[in-house]
Amino acid sequence: MYLVLAGLIIFFVYNQMTSRQEEAETISLQELASQTKDGKITKITIEGDTLLVEKTTGDKAVSYKEEDTTLISSLTNLGVTTRQLSAVEVGVAPPSGLYN
Repeated sequence: MYLVLAGLIIFFVYNQMTSRQEEAETISLQELASQTKDGKITKITIEGDTLLVEKTTGDKAVSYKEEDTTLISSLTNLGVTTRQLSAVEVGVAPPSGLYN
């Protein structure tokens, strides 16, 4: 009986702790470009058309690039210079393996 009660308590505490994790803010590509120009972005990880963004504050955000175009060309079309882009670590996430 005590073992079941202890298990329920552990499950409840774990559930409460994991539910407090904040979801990443969704920002537009234009907002991503603006924040990149302002030096507020440290890293962008590309997963298909999804962009996982890390800000200088440590906050995370999600954005989406246009289909059939590169992130770099989209950002430069929005006024981000190569100097501003060089301050951001850009990487591509490995495939998840679900389609292999």
